[in-house]
Amino acid sequence: MSSSGQHQGSVRRTTSSGLAAMLLLTAVVFGVGAVQKSFCATRAYAEEREGVSFQCYSDVAVLLFNEQLEHGRFPYLDPCRPAPLDCDEYPVVTMYVMRAAASFPGAGDPYVRFYWTNVALLLVCALVTTYCLVRLGAKAELFAAAPTLAIYGTMNWDLIPVALAAVATVSFFRRRDATAGVLLGIGAAAKVFPAFIVVAFAAQRLHDRDRRAAARLVLSSAVAWLLLNVPFAVAAPSGWWHFFRYSSERPADHGTLWRVLCESPVCPTTRVENLLSLAIVIGGSAAVWFVLARKAPGFPRWTLAFPMLLVFFVASKVTSSQYILWILPWFALTARAFVPYALEQAAEVLVYVTIFSFFGTLQGEAGVSYGVVAICLIARALALLGCLGVWLRSMLRDQAAQSVITMSSITTSSTGRS
Repeated sequence: MSSSGQHQGSVRRTTSSGLAAMLLLTAVVFGVGAVQKSFCATRAYAEEREGVSFQCYSDVAVLLFNEQLEHGRFPYLDPCRPAPLDCDEYPVVTMYVMRAAASFPGAGDPYVRFYWTNVALLLVCALVTTYCLVRLGAKAELFAAAPTLAIYGTMNWDLIPVALAAVATVSFFRRRDATAGVLLGIGAAAKVFPAFIVVAFAAQRLHDRDRRAAARLVLSSAVAWLLLNVPFAVAAPSGWWHFFRYSSERPADHGTLWRVLCESPVCPTTRVENLLSLAIVIGGSAAVWFVLARKAPGFPRWTLAFPMLLVFFVASKVTSSQYILWILPWFALTARAFVPYALEQAAEVLVYVTIFSFFGTLQGEAGVSYGVVAICLIARALALLGCLGVWLRSMLRDQAAQSVITMSSITTSSTGRS
């Protein structure tokens, strides 16, 4: 039986295990973060940064202003007014989720309404993700109780593609490859990371010698992405392309190792950062694949999504801290040890506290220096690489154990015939 088929067996055994408890835990943890961020969801804060501490900042609270959506502007199609902040800086699905939330009717402060409308949608996404993880027999508590779910669940719209990827994973294990591909294509039109999952799932189908299934998955994801993007690329090429141009030209984010490097005398140009980021992500992912294919040829290829996402998170120059939400379900699906995960989550909390304290200093508040943030970012990177090492070692150990079982079976069979 293929590795994907083996996992599907665990899906059937764990369908109803702790589902209600996990959903309740998800709602509570997510809700704590939503309430904490809500103090920044006002017109005074979004437009003037007045009234509360910077520590409650959320894109979900303020992008109604930054993206100029309050008065019905259609992203890409309607040009942005001249402003100091970038506009149309997100992919199609994310931008039009914002547009839909901005259109929700009601009285009072539109920023409050915009925030809580999005919170409701993101809560559904979090619950869907937990539901899928329980159905998959995963350690759903690693997602549901994660500190980063509270911290980043309402920071941006990342839970939308996270939920789409979770449903796609269930579809993949049910061998509904076209459905999985469509969901991942829609997810990739919101954030880039589902594209990595397409690669891992297609690799599994090829390893299972099912080329047609691999083709269905890849083609359906590509078609879904194109159907969502091509109309805007044709109707408003400049507006649609802005996200890609902005991602390429923007300097390294404060939450990246590239920004830490730029605090030293050695600071690569943006072009060099782009090239090196791409090389590290491709090279690191290929290195993991090569090691496992050589020393553990039977390893489940679908799990490659975990190291690919982790390497991207560590190496990309445009990484935002909420991208850890992309990886959380994969901890639940593939983690073998709790301690590395717990250390990583602790490092994420330190990064959150220090980096927003530093951002507060840019607004005239008291806070820590970027040097403190840099130490925490390095600690987070080491924690993530430690998780990768533990995962890689577990895959190699599984292969060794399987080899011992196979050899024992051969020996027993041979003894029985003699």
